[in-house]
Amino acid sequence: MKVDQLIKRRGKLGLIGVNLSWSEAQEWIINHMNHEVGVESVSGILNHFLIEPFCPHEESDEYYFCIQSHREEDEILFSTQVVVFYCLFSISLSLLMIFVDLC
Repeated sequence: MKVDQLIKRRGKLGLIGVNLSWSEAQEWIINHMNHEVGVESVSGILNHFLIEPFCPHEESDEYYFCIQSHREEDEILFSTQVVVFYCLFSISLSLLMIFVDLC
């Protein structure tokens, strides 16, 4: 389970829970909900969480996928290397920009 806000550095901030039972997950959410957390210059109140099963896997099996919306375009980012999670954008990062017609 993880916080679905303030995406950067969730692990370092303790905003990811692993191997929790359903009751432990509920308690984890209660303990983190409505608390203010800051990441770099952005802060927010935690109120959105994702609960999903953890599937043991090798780091080489992880992928990075991100959609960012901007005023005039949307960006879709994809990488086969986990290194992107550490903000070290690698050559393997693919970027697709979809421009939006505002007229």
